[in-house]
Amino acid sequence: MQPAADPLNLGFSAFPQVFPEFIPSTSPSTSKMSKTFTPADVASHKTADAGLYIIIDGNVYDVTNFVDEHPGGAKILKRVAGKDASKQFWKYHNEGVLKKHSPKLKIGEVKEAAKL
Repeated sequence: MQPAADPLNLGFSAFPQVFPEFIPSTSPSTSKMSKTFTPADVASHKTADAGLYIIIDGNVYDVTNFVDEHPGGAKILKRVAGKDASKQFWKYHNEGVLKKHSPKLKIGEVKEAAKL
């Protein structure tokens, strides 16, 4: 008689192309992604020396090292640094842009409603 199947091992890992969401991630943990900020925290990051943080839809992004790469120019990001840039972002970008850059720029979320 064979032992009962382990209820936690459903065999999904044998089919990663079918069930990728059930495969444990092997990528390193990004602890900075889980940080929670207040609007005041973000507002204090509006200069190159302090770092340039922006808020888009409640998520906080560190654009300090992205400023020179921004196709629209550094001036635009510096103007919205320390603020909720959601309205300005969606006016010129689509979700694909956010998905492309979010993994390297997102550092956390805003705890309170951002009205900066």
